[in-house]
Amino acid sequence: MRTTKRFTSQVLERYASTERGLGTKKEYTAWHRVSRGDPSSRGRSHWHLSPLGRHHHLLSDLERCCLLFILALPDLHDCLEQLPMPLDSAPHVLERYGKASPLHLNPGTEQIARELRIRHPRVSSEKSGKLWQMTVDFLVVRWEAKGSLVTQAISVKPEAPLTKRQTEILTIEKEYWSRCGVPWLLFTPALFHQQVRRNLEQIACWLTPSLPPQSLDRAAELVLSDHHRSLRQILAQLGSDKEGPLFAQRHFWQAVHTGRVPLDLRIPIRPTEPISLLSSQEFLDLNPIEAGRSAWI
Repeated sequence: MRTTKRFTSQVLERYASTERGLGTKKEYTAWHRVSRGDPSSRGRSHWHLSPLGRHHHLLSDLERCCLLFILALPDLHDCLEQLPMPLDSAPHVLERYGKASPLHLNPGTEQIARELRIRHPRVSSEKSGKLWQMTVDFLVVRWEAKGSLVTQAISVKPEAPLTKRQTEILTIEKEYWSRCGVPWLLFTPALFHQQVRRNLEQIACWLTPSLPPQSLDRAAELVLSDHHRSLRQILAQLGSDKEGPLFAQRHFWQAVHTGRVPLDLRIPIRPTEPISLLSSQEFLDLNPIEAGRSAWI
């Protein structure tokens, strides 16, 4: 019979010794992982293979929803989930991409908690009171003009009212990223249309492997040339060659997810009805992360 694993200082030391929370892109290892060797999360956990070329470790349904919005962002370079925030002073996270100085240090969460007069989280299962390693749910890295990188931190929370202690912990997190010059968003279900979420979850299976941009451009051009057709008719045309229906589904939904075909995702997907399109800006506004929407604490 398996016993429930608990977080202890030894568990956190094991995470650090195996270099969790380090690396970028395919080499990144999340601090909290979905595995039999880790204490379980309260939510339903997921492994999600993304176009970034690795499995993301997600600790709830809402985190998976947030990731689907992240992966739709234009100019996305990387997405680091379950990223540890340093307890002590450390360089900016962009230092690991070679885009920040290793000599400039930002204060860690212990100093920030002390300055805010908020009790820093500790390992609750131990009398020693070892400081807990705080993490942010997602750190998004995007390309900007002239080849520079910009970052955005995202914390994911359900709709339920936050307790005083949850608010205090989020205040430390928000202040940490503010000191780093990184925008911080609080992602909740109130920020997006629930049908958009259902549609994104329905099409997620078609988003990998990632197709070449030129191929998606051609598919989008074919769809937009006559969009007053049903989804079934469009897919039949896209798959009319030897590639078949799987080819058509993957091309169409990746063209939608990347914004090449700005489908109105607020409408349920019905194969026999004509598709409904939005302007490019209206489509981007469906994504709360692209629009910069955030809940309050």
